[in-house]
Amino acid sequence: MKGVKVIAISLLAVLFITHKLLLPLIISYYEEDCYMSKTKYGAYRLFFQRIVTLYDQLEQVYWVDSGLLLGYYRLKDMLPYDGDIDINRIHVPSKEAKFDKRFQAGMRAFPETYGNAMIAKMNFTDSSGRRTELTADLFRYQIEVINGHKVVVNYWNQHITNTSKYQLFEKHFEKQIPYEVIFPLQRLEFLGVTASFPNNIERLLSIRFPTYKVPLPYKWKCYLPKANAIVIIFLFVAAVVTAWKVMPLRKQRQSHRTRIVTLPRNNLLNIGANPTHATMF
Repeated sequence: MKGVKVIAISLLAVLFITHKLLLPLIISYYEEDCYMSKTKYGAYRLFFQRIVTLYDQLEQVYWVDSGLLLGYYRLKDMLPYDGDIDINRIHVPSKEAKFDKRFQAGMRAFPETYGNAMIAKMNFTDSSGRRTELTADLFRYQIEVINGHKVVVNYWNQHITNTSKYQLFEKHFEKQIPYEVIFPLQRLEFLGVTASFPNNIERLLSIRFPTYKVPLPYKWKCYLPKANAIVIIFLFVAAVVTAWKVMPLRKQRQSHRTRIVTLPRNNLLNIGANPTHATMF
């Protein structure tokens, strides 16, 4: 029973730390409602179309990736519980400055839309009249040869790799993707526009998400839709209180355990005991 309590406490603590501290730190939209509204979905479609249109006009080598790619694989649509757009692009150092300038100008040409070479934003008004900001992660990649194999890897500016967020989290999710998984790119219809996709979608998903075939949402609000932080905090406090009660009991039991000591030889002889044995009390 004691072991079960310890395991239960540990699980509650891990759940609290994961869902209230780590995941919100890594995923900016993690605390949002599980499923997006129709208004928000429509805004994301428009946002995606604007970025893809600009990328095509600027002749960029790009592809849909991560959660957005998972949505295409499962639904041929955006996942209803997703919270951003994921598009990767090949970084060309000699052309990056010119691209960044033209991309920023192109983003500003669209209403309430702005961005640069690494991230884009779009503001819209949701069904409740609240102003909301959408995000597109525009990761940059480069092609390298490592150990004789052609791979596609992340490209980061030094000021990003020096941040604590990168050192603690992001660098551990970096993958060396075989070149043939991404290239040659294929053109597919998605979210109302023709966009570039990786050559082997399922292989890339298996690299990104080992459990990509399990169609379960990852947000805790998808399972406790009417709950909020108070519920999670209550569980964590319950775990701490339980631990506080269990630890004294463990110490008390340890103090009553049988102790083994060796008495002096003359005492053992007086009580007729074998002097090579210990007396227990």
